[in-house]
Amino acid sequence: MNNPLLLDFLLPPFDKITNDCMVSAIEITINQTKKKIDQILNKNKNNYNWKNFCQKILELDEKLYRIFSPINHLNYVCNNNEIRKNYEIIIQIITNYNIWFKQNKYLYNAYIKVKNNKNILNLNKLQIKSIKDIIRDFELSGILLSKEKKNIYLKIITNLLKLQNNFNNNVFDSTQQLEKNILDKKKLDGIPNHIINIMKKNAILKKKKGYLITLDNPIYLAIITFCKNKDLRQKIYYMYNTRASSIETNSSKLNNEPIIIKELSLRFKLSNLLGYNSYSEQSLINKSAKKIDKVLSFLYKLIKLSKKQAQKEVLNLKRFIKKKYNIINIKPWDVAFFSEKYKFYLYGINDNIIRDYFPINIVMKGMFNITNKIYGLVFKQKKVSVWNKNVTFFNVFDSHNKLYGSIYFDLYIRSEKRSGAWMDICQSRILKNNGILQHPVAYVNCNFTPSINNIFLLNHNEVLTLFHEFGHALHHITSKIDIPNISGINGILLDIVEFPSQFMEYWCWENKSLNLISEHYEKKNNIPINIINKLIKSKKYNAALSLMRQIELSLFDIRIHNEFNIKKNNQISNLIEEIRKNLVTISPLPIWNKYTNVFNHIFGGEYAAGYYSYLWAEQLAADSFFYFKENGLFNPIIGKKFLENFLSLGSSEEPTILFKKFRGRELDSNALLIQRGIKI
Repeated sequence: MNNPLLLDFLLPPFDKITNDCMVSAIEITINQTKKKIDQILNKNKNNYNWKNFCQKILELDEKLYRIFSPINHLNYVCNNNEIRKNYEIIIQIITNYNIWFKQNKYLYNAYIKVKNNKNILNLNKLQIKSIKDIIRDFELSGILLSKEKKNIYLKIITNLLKLQNNFNNNVFDSTQQLEKNILDKKKLDGIPNHIINIMKKNAILKKKKGYLITLDNPIYLAIITFCKNKDLRQKIYYMYNTRASSIETNSSKLNNEPIIIKELSLRFKLSNLLGYNSYSEQSLINKSAKKIDKVLSFLYKLIKLSKKQAQKEVLNLKRFIKKKYNIINIKPWDVAFFSEKYKFYLYGINDNIIRDYFPINIVMKGMFNITNKIYGLVFKQKKVSVWNKNVTFFNVFDSHNKLYGSIYFDLYIRSEKRSGAWMDICQSRILKNNGILQHPVAYVNCNFTPSINNIFLLNHNEVLTLFHEFGHALHHITSKIDIPNISGINGILLDIVEFPSQFMEYWCWENKSLNLISEHYEKKNNIPINIINKLIKSKKYNAALSLMRQIELSLFDIRIHNEFNIKKNNQISNLIEEIRKNLVTISPLPIWNKYTNVFNHIFGGEYAAGYYSYLWAEQLAADSFFYFKENGLFNPIIGKKFLENFLSLGSSEEPTILFKKFRGRELDSNALLIQRGIKI
């Protein structure tokens, strides 16, 4: 039988991909790729140019990624034991290939020759930038190390990738394993009906009576925010915040604490091997902040400017709780519950009141409409091969009906799907040697609550999440750069990549755009103006406290990767305690709260020593959005400037230069605090 992953396809043949075809597709493709690279090197010895060398290597790389991408994606959205076993094998194969490639001195020397001959070869700016980035990646991958040190590098990288994969698996498995069966519905008082219905379905699926609480994010958040049963809130909070740890509710096999220590130790050794003092120092080479001191200065400045307001927010909340409920000692599992009560007291609104106004089809239609008004983009749904019946696919065109790219939307929670929300690359834009243009394609993945009677409703936080991931997808598919390693979100500095996604979130807080994305699922009317006004006001609720939490995570990440010492005991808990002393919180975290054990971004993903990127990029997003607010929310002229000067240019130029071209001036770093409603 022909392997569907090895056949020429415009889009991945998800309906034909089986577990049996995955490993062989990767093995065959990598073997062929290695042979072709050797042929390219031998054929063009000392006569390398863009067309006979750089372009051909890029095409081989993109072909391999297009085969790996659907496998990688299925591991996240259709996870099971078979896929997981295949994925672990494939990750090892891909890792070995990447090391073979990045430590191939013949390849490196060939790129150096092309770079040195850039004037003779008449290379353009984009080609020079592509080659420069490739050479930098070679050098960060140990190409200049001795043979002995290369072997050490190989072991470190291989072990790190295994550990990160194990970390993610442990989070997934511990989340799946922990559940609580409730027989008495009265114990669920206060929880929204749509969540209670999900619990009931969960129980039926597992042939249990009553209601089955799982630790999927929508269920956890609903309980901790709305459930009147304090004992249940405490129990679920405990279960959720001890996932992937050594605490009694978990299997010791799923404990991520040893993995974290091993990862930190290996990252430290890796950075030393490459000539850096710490992993943070190494990581910032590929970020716009560049220096650790600059990141720390930025974060401590945010604390200084927001601390007074955060203290006031805590005081106001505690006064409310004491007056209304006669409670002084607020426990961690009470914080979200009473915060929601105070929010309702101030604004008369919570997400469950406005869910009825955000059916998913109206939100999507309005989101596309907003994008059309700003950028002139047109979205057309198309039926293609997908991995789940609820997945939708859209082609995206410019105002002249010319295809930009495409987006898959997989928006609903499933037991076999990893938690959270993320955007990923299916394929990148590339103009091939044969003249064929491959258009970019993106995946947008969320975990929204499933439908009740086939009605899919979102709360406002879920609307924000959708716009955020959609912003990433737009950044990738609107690219006009034909070289894949600098096209779309490829090569974008990590502390810049969140800029377009956070920028899109701001549209969910404006009167005009809220009218476009809302409609009551039964009455068919928009959100009443009084509710819109309350919603917009509520944006600034506990803004400084929310910022404090992000700063805490960012500081922990950058500092643990800068200060880690294998000889020190309890370094993680001691560092968290030290950081929190300088921050403002409503309630101290209990010693058993193991949020680091599920911190996927830094221990299971690409954000190690880079979690600060969300706040760093938010400066750009806030300042950009002010440009629209000052000159007309749906101003197509400014939209065109943003599209042409930033979104469509990938990593072809320094982001600070691109931002200045768009904004017409340097960044106003105070925009972040102003947009959040923090007085400075």
